[in-house]
Amino acid sequence: MSTLERDALMALRRDIGFVFQFAALFDSMSVFDNVALGLRRRDLSDDDIAERVREALAVVDLTGAEQKYPAELSADAQARGHRRRAIALRPATCLRRADPPGLDPVTSAVIDQA
Repeated sequence: MSTLERDALMALRRDIGFVFQFAALFDSMSVFDNVALGLRRRDLSDDDIAERVREALAVVDLTGAEQKYPAELSADAQARGHRRRAIALRPATCLRRADPPGLDPVTSAVIDQA
């Protein structure tokens, strides 16, 4: 990576998703806007972004939470939402830290399979 030119490095970074250890949702943004954040930096139509967000949220059982804010969600739901933000980008590689205590193993497995 240290030998890559700027454009090549930026292209590589676009193919890597990163999931933080703790829910890293922006409090002032809805769940939809949090998940759509990275997608808006891509060359995608509004319809494509909406479809990816709905698809990502459905995988972690957050359908219907699109207009809610992080404070309106349980800690577990916040964790699921922020993971979907990274996964919605459909990166070639996704890096994540260990799950925080309290995220149930079933949900972790579902997220890992997505």
